[in-house]
Amino acid sequence: MKVIKCFVISFLLITASVIDAETFISWTEKPLHQYVRNVWRSANGLPHSSVNTIIQDRYGRIWVGTDEGAASFDSSEFTIYDRSGYDVFRSNKVRVILEDEQGNIWMGTEAGLILKKGKKFTLYDESDGLPSKLIRSLLSDGKGKIWIGTDKGLASFDNSSGTIRSYREKELSDARIMAMVLDRNGDLVISSEQKGIVEYDGVRFFIPEKINNVIPSVVTSLFTSSQGDTYAGTITGEIYDLSDISVKPVKASEGSFGSAVSSITQDKDGNLWAGLSRLGMVRISGRKVERFETVDGLPGKSVRDILYDRQMFLWVATDDGIAMFHDGIFSTYTTREGLSSNVVYGILEDSKGGLWVGTRGGGINYITDKKTKRFNEGSGLPSNLIGGLHEDSSGNIWICTATGLVKWDGRRLSVYDERHGLPAKVIGAVYEDSRNTVWTGTIGGRILMLKDRQFKDFFHELRPVPPDSMVRQIYESRAGIIWIATSEGLLKLKRDGYDIYSRKDGLSGDSVLSIYEDNDRNLWITTDDSGINFLKEDGSFIHIRSRDGLPSDSIFSILQDDNEDFWFTSSRGIFFIRKSDINKFLENPEGKIPVRLFGQSDGIRKMENTGGVYPSSLKRKNGKLMFPSTGGLIEADPEKLQNINEPEVIIKEVSIDGKRYEKMKLENIPYNSSQIDIRFVPLNYLRNENIAFAYSFGPPDKEDVWNDIGTVEMITLRDFKPGKYILKIKSFDTKLREGEKKGTITPLEISIQRSPWPERVLVGILFLLAMTTVGYFLHSHKKNKKLCSEKLENGVGEAELIPEDQKVDPEIVAEVVKRLKNAMEEKKLFIDPDLSLPVLAKEIKTTTNTLSYVINRHLQSNFYNFVNGYRIEEAKGLLLDKEYDNKNILAVAYDSGFRSKTTFNTMFKKCTGLTPSEYKKTVEKEIFSKKQHEPENEN
Repeated sequence: MKVIKCFVISFLLITASVIDAETFISWTEKPLHQYVRNVWRSANGLPHSSVNTIIQDRYGRIWVGTDEGAASFDSSEFTIYDRSGYDVFRSNKVRVILEDEQGNIWMGTEAGLILKKGKKFTLYDESDGLPSKLIRSLLSDGKGKIWIGTDKGLASFDNSSGTIRSYREKELSDARIMAMVLDRNGDLVISSEQKGIVEYDGVRFFIPEKINNVIPSVVTSLFTSSQGDTYAGTITGEIYDLSDISVKPVKASEGSFGSAVSSITQDKDGNLWAGLSRLGMVRISGRKVERFETVDGLPGKSVRDILYDRQMFLWVATDDGIAMFHDGIFSTYTTREGLSSNVVYGILEDSKGGLWVGTRGGGINYITDKKTKRFNEGSGLPSNLIGGLHEDSSGNIWICTATGLVKWDGRRLSVYDERHGLPAKVIGAVYEDSRNTVWTGTIGGRILMLKDRQFKDFFHELRPVPPDSMVRQIYESRAGIIWIATSEGLLKLKRDGYDIYSRKDGLSGDSVLSIYEDNDRNLWITTDDSGINFLKEDGSFIHIRSRDGLPSDSIFSILQDDNEDFWFTSSRGIFFIRKSDINKFLENPEGKIPVRLFGQSDGIRKMENTGGVYPSSLKRKNGKLMFPSTGGLIEADPEKLQNINEPEVIIKEVSIDGKRYEKMKLENIPYNSSQIDIRFVPLNYLRNENIAFAYSFGPPDKEDVWNDIGTVEMITLRDFKPGKYILKIKSFDTKLREGEKKGTITPLEISIQRSPWPERVLVGILFLLAMTTVGYFLHSHKKNKKLCSEKLENGVGEAELIPEDQKVDPEIVAEVVKRLKNAMEEKKLFIDPDLSLPVLAKEIKTTTNTLSYVINRHLQSNFYNFVNGYRIEEAKGLLLDKEYDNKNILAVAYDSGFRSKTTFNTMFKKCTGLTPSEYKKTVEKEIFSKKQHEPENEN
């Protein structure tokens, strides 16, 4: 009977549990539904949800043409162009949009061609020489000519002369122009409804018969790839390669897609994407074709246009809105990819690179590049509820279930239960130590060792634990100590018993979920609802909880990536902390740790992770990280954090003394201008909420000094002199970067006129008088406070808030100065790197305007230099502190309140004339020399 049962189980394993690998996870190319998606419709600001065309201009803005007008999108708002605001729109239906080499925007409508040149709009129709007012296609040849495809023929616009020419050659006369493109030779390829494909080499038009004889239907779209191959999509749904007009075209894919090809483009990997007028879109990779429809995330069935922008985000224009798809940090795999259940728990990568995925209710999945196996109750598992997993030194896979422990030796399953000494059916943990002893833990808190196929209690006497106590993880550290995570505390095994750590022993909570040993051999313990514990060398713990910045106190697992930064799973999702930020907190457990909590915009379907088994997260051999969740198996690519979107910044509005200017006119600004306001907007299409900004303003040859302005999207410049300047605005992700900010920089050149010479002489005299007064205050300020902020070059710092003619009562000034001194010298608020003018004003109970007045007028400084002066003085002390002898310069910078090492070094040198290292060596040398020359005390 046993033989028959074994045969049946083996037969089930060989047949029913083996799945074609293609039905499961594709580790190379993502299907569309695994990309992160954002959708915009008329409810989100589009003039109409039926979108016909989409482009990106040189500034990064997205332009769309819809059935009810055109719009430009800077990620914050849509600017709409239609009949209600512009007389040139005789029809709101915009079929095509083009940006030419000069940055002008051309819009083809059903009632003429509209040119937007700056703020000026011009309409062209039949009266200007167009064959028809219905515009179907537009193309710029890069030589100053715009080609215009209309409903009744071809025309061109010459940018140099501003004239339109209509072509009456027999090859195109009165033909409906469907599409145009330039081929690899720069020749014009035209598709017409009546004549088929027509070519123009700059001299004559001709019809390539070999191409037209093969293509049986009208070509509705044309595209030339980065390799120079030209593709044609037809009204009947085929795509042909027209790369060589001297030979017959070949199909880029077999058969027909059953719907007209409306557009073709190419991604960074060379795959072709084609929009279909009624049936979604397809991706063509070699001979492989994948079709995507609304179920995959498309907002509408009819795809009219496809765009890959310069950040390689995929934009799709449909009859029901536009969608932007991008490859997030995470990919989520679900039952749609072949998982047996979306509720994932234990994850294991074996020595052969195979992936084992345990689920709640769906058994276990074994995934390789070639095939997938499923183990469940029907194939021999005692339960479909899977817990912990482990691979022993012989390559056996041990599986914890709700009704026993299972071993898979590569051929068959062996079930261990009460017949093998297990006192309970629910198995919580399994592990093989360095002596090849297999350990297991069960419900009831039992801990057992396997000897001669029988499990025996490690403890001679039963531990006094509740019956529902659970052993969650057994782990041997690199020091050879076996640690056990239980719901009643952390156990440290010894020959004669164990030590237990619980709340009364300094652990933050009794319910331990996991144990993790980092790359530096430090031990971390996570708990259920009590945060994280770091085990110190003296046996005590440092606690990290939600009050310290964690998004949750229920932490399931910890991993380190290849950069040694930390990733955590929790009841609120996956989050990330830089190693440097954790080390800083461990050295001084105060303040909040910068944490990046990931969400749907990063590619996660469901935020809630699962835990309580081991391993409940995994770092694969290829560096990818795997996490379980209630919504599937989550894969993270840490390398994508290095390429996180830091959006470009576009200047939206410039005002000089309250008067609006075009940004390109920031030349020869009047010498007597007192204030420049620059409003900008980040092209934050990913909706990254962690984006902040910094700016640098100074002469072109001056070293950049970056001023943080947080999330404020405006800069105010004052107190500038005549000359040439460059304003640089930088965006960066506050949760992911460290050291010098590496975000995207947007430069803006500014030039200020010189005043007439008589006025300059008068100003010079007044300046000398003013400097005499200022010198007195600066001298007094330096003497009383011993700060170096007056040595820092006075830039523009924070936006000035006080009008020149505003005064503050002297008594109020004196009181503010008193509170300010206490806040900076006693409370040391400058150590907070996020200290801002409003925060400081609130702390000393005054208004932002009053504080700005006191710093600007009374202390003759600005907020930026004022605060950094204190930070430099603090740093000078720390550099000479013996406790910092074994710490690096970055630690001094952070502990002084600087966020960036570059800013710290720059400011320190401007203040002292030395680098921090040079300063430390110089002062220590002076102290040593002084001691050498001091006379010895006589006793």
